[in-house]
Amino acid sequence: MLKFYIIQFLSKDLFKDSLMTQASTALPFPKLLTKRLTFSALSESDAEYFLPMYQDEETARLVLFRTAKDLNDLREVLKQYETQFQQKLSSYWKMSLKEDPTKIIGWCSLHAINAMNQSAEVGFALFPEYRRQGYISEALVKLINYAFSAHCHTKIFRLGAYVRTDNDASAGVLTSAGFQYEGVLRALSHWDNSPCDIQSFSLLKTDPVAKRLLTAGFTRTLPRTMLSPTIHNNKTQPLTKPKSDQETPKKTSDLTTNEEAKIRPAAPPSAIPMM
Repeated sequence: MLKFYIIQFLSKDLFKDSLMTQASTALPFPKLLTKRLTFSALSESDAEYFLPMYQDEETARLVLFRTAKDLNDLREVLKQYETQFQQKLSSYWKMSLKEDPTKIIGWCSLHAINAMNQSAEVGFALFPEYRRQGYISEALVKLINYAFSAHCHTKIFRLGAYVRTDNDASAGVLTSAGFQYEGVLRALSHWDNSPCDIQSFSLLKTDPVAKRLLTAGFTRTLPRTMLSPTIHNNKTQPLTKPKSDQETPKKTSDLTTNEEAKIRPAAPPSAIPMM
């Protein structure tokens, strides 16, 4: 009996030590900042605020996620994001206006992080009233800078992005940020029981735009000389030279890029998992 109690007490002590070790080794979530936005962890406590977005059919169609059934359903999804961050599989930020942090405009992410292949994917979603104001372009530049820097918790060499073929706005934002169009992945996903073709984009750490961003640091908008060619009807077209140094680049719609497109390493791409 004495031997049993000794083992029991040792087990309790080891369990406490294990919990303390896990707490001390928990990854601190990276907080990012741009001229107009602040980025903080998207967590389970934000479910009520984001429920309208996750129940909006048009946003779900563009981002290709499953709509939330109710508040508890969304809480489980956001809870998974927190767990995935500690496992170094993803980072999901909620984006707020710097001038008024209570105004949350949407979220952005680095997800599908693969440490072995040094790759990750980017994703975005904005509330409708904050679209077409350049917020996604601003956030994307910051994400690129963070992902390829030494501050990122996982070494990343390749950033991927996947959008529907009918989502021209998101494709424009990606190419304007330097992502290269790679082609169409046929029937990669399904929406409303119908196959959905997905456009693939990527940016490498060694690409000229990425190098300039890492050297220059964050700027609100990319100079036109840093932009990649735009995509029109799946064909590459050169950018036109600006008429003057004061010319303002054309705004692209800040809709959403695909959040959950998953390309498994060393295997043909499968259907995009729904949340």
